[in-house]
Amino acid sequence: MKSRFLYFLTCVFLYFVPLIFISLLSTQNVYSLDVPLAWNPNSEENLDGYRIFYREDGQSYDYEVPAWEGSKTTCTIYNLDDKTTYCFVARAFDTLGSESGDSNETCYQSEIIIDNRDTEIIIDNRDTETSQTGTWKVSGGTDPYGADSVYSREGATFTWHLTPSQSGIYEVSMRWTAWASRSLNVPVDIEHSDGVATVYVDQQENEGQWNVQGQYYFESGTTYDITITSQPYPSSTCADAIKYRYMYR
Repeated sequence: MKSRFLYFLTCVFLYFVPLIFISLLSTQNVYSLDVPLAWNPNSEENLDGYRIFYREDGQSYDYEVPAWEGSKTTCTIYNLDDKTTYCFVARAFDTLGSESGDSNETCYQSEIIIDNRDTEIIIDNRDTETSQTGTWKVSGGTDPYGADSVYSREGATFTWHLTPSQSGIYEVSMRWTAWASRSLNVPVDIEHSDGVATVYVDQQENEGQWNVQGQYYFESGTTYDITITSQPYPSSTCADAIKYRYMYR
């Protein structure tokens, strides 16, 4: 272990910029983790550079083998395992070979976002993966997903059924079309692996576009329902389409 001199005490205030510079890259469907890091410069007169060390969760740092060494205050650690939690520290060293203690520790666990072209599931109101109670009529609302949307009143329900092929966290979005009578507070029950989440949507706003309703975990091979319940007359409730976007494992 290199000695620590008094004039190097200031380096203990080195720190990483929290998460701002952390990013993920994926190549050829094999997911790797590239972690850019940044830290405050050390003010030592004889400063020669910095060393970055990392460890996996539950392990210790190997201070004999830095992951990066240089004079800049930013670096990127490449090709880490996307399924592993990593922790990082910085150390400063001077022209005499003395090395500081650790900066504060920053840890990160990957949440891999993958190619959306292969991971979006859209269920339209005309698809077979739907069911309904009560009477739903074709709506005259503009900008539906697909050929049209439908509407109803008085507690009729419309349900979209999802059976995912892979387990993971999915972002759930909804579309609806506009009409003067649309309800301002429509309940939507989103079934997921941990239970049922109820959200409320204002169908007077953001019509004709995808509106995110949260992220939820779904198990592959299990069927989950999203159910919208129409509101009493004179308001109307629209059922159009649901989109599931796979986010990460």
